[in-house]
Amino acid sequence: MTGKIVFASDELPAELTDRERFSLWHDIYAARYGECEMSAQPNLPFSALTELVLFGEIGVTRFIVPLSHQARTARQVAADARDDVFIGFNLGTAVGQLRQRGQELIMGAGQTMVFTNAEPFATQHEGMVKAMGVSLPRRALQAWKTACPRDSIPTMPSHGF
Repeated sequence: MTGKIVFASDELPAELTDRERFSLWHDIYAARYGECEMSAQPNLPFSALTELVLFGEIGVTRFIVPLSHQARTARQVAADARDDVFIGFNLGTAVGQLRQRGQELIMGAGQTMVFTNAEPFATQHEGMVKAMGVSLPRRALQAWKTACPRDSIPTMPSHGF
């Protein structure tokens, strides 16, 4: 499938409260991208923009939402067939924390994050989440890993970075 899905919270009815707008946005988000738990930043007005461009099974996304918490539980992971790896970039200034597989990653401004939607994870955020990234099927990455032996991949010099 190829296409573009855009959702902006300004498409929601104006008479809704921030809490109602977040709840409706969460339901739409979960229906499109998979079940997850989320909570909004309590001190920020709710405004969201999510964009997803599909190139076959590869998705490129941009996400601007005042999230406090996001998680996928083992039950939610088992309920859908998502088996992708997300490689993303924190475009904002808010610091985030990602926990998966017993590991913790602090996501500062401009930093990269990698996680899978096929396993439980949890995040915490300190402000408006602004991120973009690419979602790749895990099986495609595994096929690439098998096709490209480690010694065939050139290493980057460490100087200058």
